[in-house]
Amino acid sequence: MGTLVFDDSVASTTLRVQNLELWGGTIIAGNSTHPYKNDIKIEFWAFPWTKPVPLGIFLNAGSNVFAVMGRLELYGQERPIRWTRLRESSAAGSLWLYPDDYTTLDWVA
Repeated sequence: MGTLVFDDSVASTTLRVQNLELWGGTIIAGNSTHPYKNDIKIEFWAFPWTKPVPLGIFLNAGSNVFAVMGRLELYGQERPIRWTRLRESSAAGSLWLYPDDYTTLDWVA
């Protein structure tokens, strides 16, 4: 077990992984009194022939997995809108969400 702490003195951090499995360790970015101010991008990649990630005896999670069986602490900048109502449901695997009102959202990718 170990700890991965994102350094907030770096303007932008990119973590490129095939899978991110946290088995008992900790990932930390910021804390409740000092939120992480910069950008963190986690990019997942896999080949079509990538084997699924087993999570226990009976469950395969597929590829490009972000599995947390430890502690994940991500504290970012406060956003004025934390949630929104969707105008319609999105199908499984869809790339799009349809919020009721786009104009009030300040979400960033």
